Amino acid sequence: MASEQRTAANSRDWLETYRGYAGLPPLVGLQTMREAVTKGLTVADSAARLKRLHWSLKRLHGIFVARLAATPIYELKMAFSLHAYYCAEHVGEIAKRIREMRQGGFKVEVQQE
Repeated sequence: MASEQRTAANSRDWLETYRGYAGLPPLVGLQTMREAVTKGLTVADSAARLKRLHWSLKRLHGIFVARLAATPIYELKMAFSLHAYYCAEHVGEIAKRIREMRQGGFKVEVQQE
């Protein structure tokens, strides 16, 4: 019990006294060391967010492609096709990342809440 308390105290001291190499700010000044060691999202939460983003981008891709034939202006067709391509690229990469996280990648086709 006492060793755990000493370890916790040492970790707090370390967080407060940490200095970056050659006077550089720790973590490039983006956040403090205390913020960096706190817990963030779980893998399941991250996967759920990615699944929602995957579904949204897939729907957006469908909207862009559906509007191509009905749009008479060449520049708009080019913009829609470019953004449809970007959405398709992101859909593939996000689906790949969800499968890497092993959080039910086979369920990415259903609408997420």
